[in-house]
Amino acid sequence: MIRYLAGNHDQLTGVTAAQLEQRLAPEYFHQAFWDVPGTDWRIIGNNGWYDYSFSNLAVSPAAVAQWKKVYWIDGSITQAESDPVRMARVMVQVKAQLQAAQAAGKRVIFVTHFVPAEALVPPLPAHLTTPRQQRFGQMFNAMLGSQHLGALLLQTPQVKRVVSGHLHGEFAPQTLGAATYYNPAVGVRRRPGEWQRTTFMEQWAYRTLVWNLR
Repeated sequence: MIRYLAGNHDQLTGVTAAQLEQRLAPEYFHQAFWDVPGTDWRIIGNNGWYDYSFSNLAVSPAAVAQWKKVYWIDGSITQAESDPVRMARVMVQVKAQLQAAQAAGKRVIFVTHFVPAEALVPPLPAHLTTPRQQRFGQMFNAMLGSQHLGALLLQTPQVKRVVSGHLHGEFAPQTLGAATYYNPAVGVRRRPGEWQRTTFMEQWAYRTLVWNLR
């Protein structure tokens, strides 16, 4: 079984946020789930998004949105709503997905692209010392994900594993509440330190999660 979600870079080719809410293909896993046969596990997928809440600039959403439009690659993504509004819609979707899984008596593996908990956000690099540099770091954090999604997952004990991407680098699994969080993203080869293996297939195999679900 192969399934996929859409991250921000997948939206730079012209697909709109509205189109991503449609059922684009059987393999498209946004707003979808799969019950693992012979088990009580349900894998739930949602693209996710961000609402600036990982940043101390969240109190100024208009300023963040303007900065994003001018300086950030996501500024070219077509959407008819603000980022906080888009993330609020994600929250409604995920809450409904989790409630349905709970009603069905399922343990959940939740899969998303964006960072799903504030505890997973790395600290700003020590070399960002000037106010301008620190502001850039806070703007970067604003586009990572949402602490509100993290709070929802922590409040949902049937969520046992969470898989995400978006962050670049190698991160050890972290346990938050009842769930263990994994980031198996392959990374970008041209960035120093992101690949731990030589070729793409070696790196992909190294980062792939393999579980025996019972």
